[in-house]
Amino acid sequence: MLDLGPHASFIVAAYGVTAIAVAALVLIILGDDRAQRRKLAELERQGIRRRSATPPKTTTMPKTTPAMTAPPAAKATAKTPTAKTTTAKPAAKRKTPAKRKTAAKRKTAAKAKTPSTRKPRS
Repeated sequence: MLDLGPHASFIVAAYGVTAIAVAALVLIILGDDRAQRRKLAELERQGIRRRSATPPKTTTMPKTTPAMTAPPAAKATAKTPTAKTTTAKPAAKRKTPAKRKTAAKRKTAAKAKTPSTRKPRS
């Protein structure tokens, strides 16, 4: 056996407490993992899906032809304007929202808008 000196009982007790604490933490984590998996499975059974999950497999639908999806053609006349179709911009080309003003910029902007209430010096 190792010679741990006069503090052997303290050293062995410290290692024992540490081992028990680590084992307890591992058991708690494993129990929580199982509970979370059960909750997730129950939610998926109810039809609630995770955004990160793969989409559910669906039955294949027959392919549609352009004639099936296109609206009937209308005769264009001078009285009826043609409808313009717009498409959404790709994510890379969208404008980013404006940055917020800092408190100092808001104060200086407010001072510039409101007239001064100070009396002029004589």
